Amino acid sequence: MGQLTETLFTNLGFLALSALLLYRSVTLGRANQRQLANLRLLAMDTDVITANCQRNMLSPRETEIAILLCHRLTRREIADKLFISDRTVDKHTEHIFLKTGVSSREELLAKLNNLEQHGNI
Repeated sequence: MGQLTETLFTNLGFLALSALLLYRSVTLGRANQRQLANLRLLAMDTDVITANCQRNMLSPRETEIAILLCHRLTRREIADKLFISDRTVDKHTEHIFLKTGVSSREELLAKLNNLEQHGNI
């Protein structure tokens, strides 16, 4: 009886942990899709974005990634396009967010696609 109880709780614990991780993954995936859908509603000017990247002192690689982020590519698509890892895209994105003072893609696109900011260069 003791072994049965131990086996049962061990398997249930594993199942519960797996369910939580799956739920988190699905939730994050849906949030990412909503975020990308919201970004599709905004118009984009690559020249303005590039100029604002320079104004915010982004490196050429960060500028390249910022433009791709503004083009609504996923991090996997950016990684594949630039022949780098997902983790490298994440680190560049972190630096871009820090340098521009934003915390989401929507804020990044709004800030970098701002013609008024471009005019102040």
